[in-house]
Amino acid sequence: MYFIEPEYEASTVIGPAQTDAFTENTSPNYILREDTDYRRLTEENLDEAVINTDTSKYMEMVQSSWVLEETIKKLDLECSPEQLKSMIRTEQKDEKDPNLTIIVSYNDRVMAAKIANTLVQQLQIHIRNLQAEQIDGAYRIIGKQQEIAQAELDQALKDLQTYKLEKAQQSPADSAEEISSQVEEKRLDNAVRRGNDTIDLLNAKMLGLKISRSFVESEDSIIVLSPAVAPESPVKPNKKLNVAIAAVLGLLCSIFGVFLAEYLRQDPLDNETY
Repeated sequence: MYFIEPEYEASTVIGPAQTDAFTENTSPNYILREDTDYRRLTEENLDEAVINTDTSKYMEMVQSSWVLEETIKKLDLECSPEQLKSMIRTEQKDEKDPNLTIIVSYNDRVMAAKIANTLVQQLQIHIRNLQAEQIDGAYRIIGKQQEIAQAELDQALKDLQTYKLEKAQQSPADSAEEISSQVEEKRLDNAVRRGNDTIDLLNAKMLGLKISRSFVESEDSIIVLSPAVAPESPVKPNKKLNVAIAAVLGLLCSIFGVFLAEYLRQDPLDNETY
């Protein structure tokens, strides 16, 4: 029995999923910036991760409005997001440790564990939604670039065919004109080749995004290393500490009572001076 409402703490440990092997083999995570011209596309300026989450980002996301509101809805909690946020704290052993401990303080031990586990579930959904949004945005951007690249490739092919037809209809030229003609034809050939290379590169990136999208839908970027369980005893009030304090106070009161009783029992005449 508690005279003060007890407070329980439930904790869960999460960490990043081990997806390095997957991303190295398939290279799926690419975003093309909207202001990047497709003619300058290279592996270097396309290599941008779809979402870069680390422990510091988890610490922010787990206390974000979306995660808090969804947790409240899921568990039908009678509190505001701000109140729920005040019940949560996160801990990290050191800066190099990729794992994060999420601790929830609540006056019900079972609900404390449920809140901690639900927070992680909503965090996983939140990250998955962010990844999907970024991939979908990349779809649209690369799709536009594919349309532009295809249109310019078609124009380059048309220019090359037109030039070859005109050249075939012309009378034999002297050596200087022949050299100039070869240079022009080479330029048009290069334009067609660059167009094909660009289309191939964009198609490869689109395929990579599709692989990444399917991965995001089927796997979480974070995993639960240790789920929260209902704690056996509260952290507040601390029974052992309270008992120890009460024992010390009781001892002091007893000593004071003994001295007071002894003082009151003394005969005033014993202290009278004749």
